[in-house]
Amino acid sequence: MIYFIQGEQTKLVKIGKTRNVWNRIEQMQSLSPDLLNVVAVMNPAEAKTDAQREAELHRRFFSYNVHGEWFEGAPVIKYVKILIDSGEAYVPELCEGGTRPVHIPIKLHERIKVHAAEEGVTMGHAVEMVILDSRFGSPLKIGKLFA
Repeated sequence: MIYFIQGEQTKLVKIGKTRNVWNRIEQMQSLSPDLLNVVAVMNPAEAKTDAQREAELHRRFFSYNVHGEWFEGAPVIKYVKILIDSGEAYVPELCEGGTRPVHIPIKLHERIKVHAAEEGVTMGHAVEMVILDSRFGSPLKIGKLFA
């Protein structure tokens, strides 16, 4: 699977490959001072491997490379929107309706599902949530999270 992850402050986009995007972003987030968000993911065409598609994308954005697999955001995001519109990529959302894109680590999502079940919320029902952003100490309204 190919992923596009963007730093909220820097706006830089990392183009990489992984088997599990949520585990990967959790690893990266622990090393990053910037809040990271998954912009989109894609599965390469059957004739190509993840490594081949990742290399193609790195070559495509070579002139926008900042460091390693990190690229200037605007041109990459523009291309990602084309991929999404064409159905080649998609946005893996855990929540919707929030005031800004928010990544919820999978472990937190599992805890929310358990809490929702304890409160009698059945699968597929939306739960209004507000959590405390530990980095900034300010509340983040997640909006509707589907348990």
